[in-house]
Amino acid sequence: MMAAGGICPVLSCDDALATLGMDEIWPLGSNHQETILYNFLALLCLLCIFRIQGLNILMLSYRKATRGTALPCQLPKKAKQHRDTE
Repeated sequence: MMAAGGICPVLSCDDALATLGMDEIWPLGSNHQETILYNFLALLCLLCIFRIQGLNILMLSYRKATRGTALPCQLPKKAKQHRDTE
């Protein structure tokens, strides 16, 4: 603002991106359809990454649950055997 004489040089989003040096961060296509294609591909990649990460978390949770390590109220083996014999 000091370089512009106390007046904010940002009047639009494009000005803000240019001021911050972020106007060429994402590859823009030569036409509107290419830009939409780039955005669609980025969205598809993020969708796949988050789905795979969610699947990994579910698989780890399932493994813990089937081994019995995820159950906080699990009885020790001796107490469980004693209870079963009574």
